[in-house]
Amino acid sequence: MDKWADWLLHKRFGSDPAIARDNLARLAMIRDRILSLAAINEGETVVDIGTGDGLLGFAALDHVGEEGTVVFSDISQDALDFCEGFLSEGLGNGNARFLCTSAEDLSAIPSGSVDVVVGRAVLLYIAHKEQCFREYFRILRPGGRLAICEPINRFAAEMTASKKIFFGFDFTPLGSLGDRILSQFHFPPDYTNDPMLNFDERDMLGMIRSAGFREITMQYEASMRDNLKWPSWQAFLKSAPNPTVPSLAEVAAGFTPEEAQQFEAYFRPLVEHGTAVQSYAEVYFRAEKR
Repeated sequence: MDKWADWLLHKRFGSDPAIARDNLARLAMIRDRILSLAAINEGETVVDIGTGDGLLGFAALDHVGEEGTVVFSDISQDALDFCEGFLSEGLGNGNARFLCTSAEDLSAIPSGSVDVVVGRAVLLYIAHKEQCFREYFRILRPGGRLAICEPINRFAAEMTASKKIFFGFDFTPLGSLGDRILSQFHFPPDYTNDPMLNFDERDMLGMIRSAGFREITMQYEASMRDNLKWPSWQAFLKSAPNPTVPSLAEVAAGFTPEEAQQFEAYFRPLVEHGTAVQSYAEVYFRAEKR
């Protein structure tokens, strides 16, 4: 299984049912908000960019009805296989299509053949974001809509990086061991070259406009919490923030016995009895092709 599907299906929630339940509830609200912005009608063709485990695509099938089509598009063939298998077992996939490709290259989709493009948390993995928006614009028909949501990771990094806060806790007291752990998570932040951090909502607005979209609306939200509680020590260890980095358990596998003891002695009491800091931002866009 490739790293994308492995993270989505196994590592995303740290194998903890409580984390999975809370996050899936939050993702359901994001899904419904994106689809509300998209205003999908029966009979339309929808492309779900970076479909992952099908969060948007499955729900879009209910909107397009029997005469419509949903294209599940992702760079991960394993993720697409999961979605196709799920549909075949439960819902039927007569009006679903599956396309393994990057968001930067949608050449398999004819120009002007799509009514709606939706997506969530796609651009932060892509270096050439402007090309994605040009492709979205190309495949849409006149009157077609774009509805997407993206995390703005730069916000969280700027709020916490100077204090060496990661996973909600301060790594400074661990000294060189803490620095070594953080280096596995692309820390300190690279705001120029890291595609997860080198853009914000204003950059996206400019890209969408430059691609040719009009009637653009942007809804930006940010939050800072000081009372995040990890449900368990194992959940803390097994969680990976995204598909491109390891879990803390994978990093700790390379520790000496002394380092492992130092790591657990510092973090376990914090995880089991304390609260963590969380900074988060995301932006929703709706735009039309005129």
